Amino acid sequence: MYKYDKRSWLQRATLIFLYLHPKFGKKNANYMSNILGVNEHTLLGWMTQKKFISGWVDLVDAMNVKTALSGIPENVQEFFAHVDPESGVCVKKYRSRIDRLENQNKLLFKGGKVRILS
Repeated sequence: MYKYDKRSWLQRATLIFLYLHPKFGKKNANYMSNILGVNEHTLLGWMTQKKFISGWVDLVDAMNVKTALSGIPENVQEFFAHVDPESGVCVKKYRSRIDRLENQNKLLFKGGKVRILS
């Protein structure tokens, strides 16, 4: 087993999409790790660390069920045949985490004064 996950951003985004979807993972990391073979702690790390969120958030936002299912093995796809292929997930909460980080980086504290960098 590798110390670091070797998946591409698209592969990670597919797993995250399925984790977030209310008809798939329902935000249950243990369930998704058993079905998709990704370590539960690795998946949760992708969901919480800002450096990872910025890598997958746009990809997940653009996905729908049809594109996400095409990225997983066919035997797993069968579990989710009943789901609307055009449905998606909301990533607004995760995008706001990135926006807060970018806004924080624009602040400069010097001599007791806070100045916003443009």
